[in-house]
Amino acid sequence: MKNFFLSMIVVMALAATGCNKQTTEQAPVDATTSEASVTELMDKFHASLVSKNASAMTSLLAEDGLFAGTDPKELFDKKQYVEQINQMFVDSTINLKDHKIEIRKIVIDRDGTSATVVEQFKMNVYTPNIPWRLVSHLTKVGDSWKINVLSFNMTPSNEQTEAIVKAVK
Repeated sequence: MKNFFLSMIVVMALAATGCNKQTTEQAPVDATTSEASVTELMDKFHASLVSKNASAMTSLLAEDGLFAGTDPKELFDKKQYVEQINQMFVDSTINLKDHKIEIRKIVIDRDGTSATVVEQFKMNVYTPNIPWRLVSHLTKVGDSWKINVLSFNMTPSNEQTEAIVKAVK
C-alpha cells in the first residue's frame, strides 16, 4: 500500500510539473536598431544599382528569393535575376546616377526577423514622369539581413492612368 501511495505521489508531482507551461521570456526587439540595419542594407542595394556593381547587389539577396521586374513576364529566382542584372549593368547607355530615394517606409515584424520596405524613386533613364515603387521583403538570420522578395513597379498618378490606358490600346 505504501508503494501505491508513493507511486501516486510521484505521478501527481510529475503531472503537476509537466502541466506547467515553461515559457522563456524573449527579449524585446529593438525596432530602432532593426530599422537602422534594414536602412543600411537597402542603401547598399541602391548604391550597387547606381554604381552597377552586380556582385555587391548579389551579396544582399537571399538564395531562395523571388524577384519581380516591371514586366509581367519578369518573375525570377536569384540566378535568373542576377543574369538580368548583369545584362542591364553592361549596357553603357543606362545611367542610373540620378537615382534617389524619395520615400522609404519600413515595417519590422514583431519578432524582429523580417521586414517589409516600400520605397519610391524616379528612374529618369526609363520613366522621367512616372515614379517607381520598390516593395521588398527582408529576412534576418542571426545578425544578417537578406532581401528575399523584390518587386519593382511603375506607379503613375491616378491622373496619368487614363492616358496610359489609351496609349496602349
